[in-house]
Amino acid sequence: MYTLSVTLAQGHELSGPYVATLSGPNGFACVMNQGQKSVSCPVASFTSGTVVPIVVTITVPAVANDVPIWATSGCDSVNDSRNTCTVLMNSNKTVTIQAGVT
Repeated sequence: MYTLSVTLAQGHELSGPYVATLSGPNGFACVMNQGQKSVSCPVASFTSGTVVPIVVTITVPAVANDVPIWATSGCDSVNDSRNTCTVLMNSNKTVTIQAGVT
């Protein structure tokens, strides 16, 4: 088993009424409410070789054509829609995701 530690942080133009939500498999989730600069999500454990998709959404209000993932550190890839960071669990991983809007 390997651990996944994720920090969700303020990114580009994410201020005011916006809320960022991060979710993944097996109930892995955390929320960054307005006014928070960053949050540390609960540490999750995954078996070796598991591919973990981490989905980021911006709510309150929803933003048309938003790009939730502004920048990352520790993701193995980010999809074209920039709303999912994928991590291959082949060691303990630490990921930082900056959420933002355009």
